[in-house]
Amino acid sequence: MIKPEAFQPCFQAWITPVSELHGLTQTNQIAIDGKALRSCHDNRNSLGPLYRISAWAVEQGLSLRQLATEEKSNEITAIPNLLD
Repeated sequence: MIKPEAFQPCFQAWITPVSELHGLTQTNQIAIDGKALRSCHDNRNSLGPLYRISAWAVEQGLSLRQLATEEKSNEITAIPNLLD
């Protein structure tokens, strides 16, 4: 669980320069989502699919960051690392 008081200043410090660089406005949305890339497994080496979490600027169609995560981990626990 993320504490809103701790999250807000970190997020603002991170998003402000990104917003200015890419022309984002305060009405733009940043989507954060986790996915399993199922077709990238390696059966020969007993490796399963790649799990990742990403931040996406919706209106610009811009991937801001992607981060690999552990298999079956909770996406919410990876969000602070994504924002760092």
